[in-house]
Amino acid sequence: MDDPLLGRGLAAVHSALETLGRGRPSLDVRSARGSLWVAVPALGIAARVSTHTGLQRRHPERWLARELLVAGRAAELGLPVMLPADTLDPGPHHADGLHLTFWRDVAPDGGEASPNQVADLLVRLHRELTPDGLGLPTIPALGDGVREGLRGLSAAGVDAAVVDAIDDLHRAALQRVAPVLARGPAVVLHGDAHPGNAVHAPFRGWIFIDLEETGLGPAEADLAVLLGDGSGRPAVDRYCAAMGRPPVTDDDLVPWQTLRSVSASVWLIGCAMTYPARYTEAAIQVTIETLDLLPRPQRPGRARIAAAITAIRGARAAGESVAPVGDRPGAPDSK
Repeated sequence: MDDPLLGRGLAAVHSALETLGRGRPSLDVRSARGSLWVAVPALGIAARVSTHTGLQRRHPERWLARELLVAGRAAELGLPVMLPADTLDPGPHHADGLHLTFWRDVAPDGGEASPNQVADLLVRLHRELTPDGLGLPTIPALGDGVREGLRGLSAAGVDAAVVDAIDDLHRAALQRVAPVLARGPAVVLHGDAHPGNAVHAPFRGWIFIDLEETGLGPAEADLAVLLGDGSGRPAVDRYCAAMGRPPVTDDDLVPWQTLRSVSASVWLIGCAMTYPARYTEAAIQVTIETLDLLPRPQRPGRARIAAAITAIRGARAAGESVAPVGDRPGAPDSK
């Protein structure tokens, strides 16, 4: 795999383990996308390295610390989530320029959860995990996470018309959900509750992984992810029935899905900067689809969007070094 962060991620795991006095055990790559998941069979743990996603955040260690905090509290309550490592310091650790955490290896036995199974996990998370004492921010991935990513894209020289259009759509969507945020109540959100973030663990059943985007907010923020392209509609209804709340309509979830689309566009464009072969085409497609949600006069042309993202690929092909998007020299504090 021609991923400039894979080798760095593996080196970071080895470096952190050596610092903790655990030597250089063999590593087994489980997944290498926004984050790198690596099993360490000899120690019964797994490492999560914040690679592509981490480069788009000014302080990725804060996101990872929040994930460990929420997972630790959930573990105390016996909730179905991946558990922080208990045989060594779970972190966050910083090594070779990357941040990582350690977890108990659940050795998932394959398969993907259905939307209904994810709905059942959300019911337990939202009902049983209270935010008291956690100090969680409100919808961090959909708010500050997008703003950080946009600042990084602007500093990296992405076409201002594209960055401004994404920002306009983001601001409009936040305005639409503002009354819901003000009205409450807030639950502890998973933040990215799709079937790919649930695994089947022997002796435990289905559990959530990837709580990096956890925060406070209305359940609709998680239900919009669960709804997906509409195929999760029965799962959303299942959730509402189990929680004893009125049904949530597709219209209720539209602004949350818009925020999700904006977040995905910013994330994919940032990832295209570090791994253009994998992410450029997806970044173009998703950004075009996202900005089609704007009124026509506010949209950059599709060709301009494609050119802006393809130009990133040209910069990487020319050998520009990988650096955190949020911390590039001259990155503005605001647009």
